[in-house]
Amino acid sequence: AVEKSIAGFDIVDESGKLIYVNEAYVRMWRYDSKEEVLSTSPADHCADPETPLRIITELKQKGFCDIEFKALRKDKTTFDVRMLAF
Repeated sequence: AVEKSIAGFDIVDESGKLIYVNEAYVRMWRYDSKEEVLSTSPADHCADPETPLRIITELKQKGFCDIEFKALRKDKTTFDVRMLAF
């Protein structure tokens, strides 16, 4: 279901690297393949590199994070994202 979702989905490991993205994520961020995205940092995909720190802080405080931010595509264009993390 996650793989076929129209919503982008990712998993980040303890070191802060992406270890899974679905096809919607690849399309939204305009990458050519999942492999191209894997092992990058979520900060590489945010217009404001402080966004991941805000997400981590909120996750630690609340156990979840519901945030809107400007995402940065491979071609350096931006788009709006609403993300729920837990």
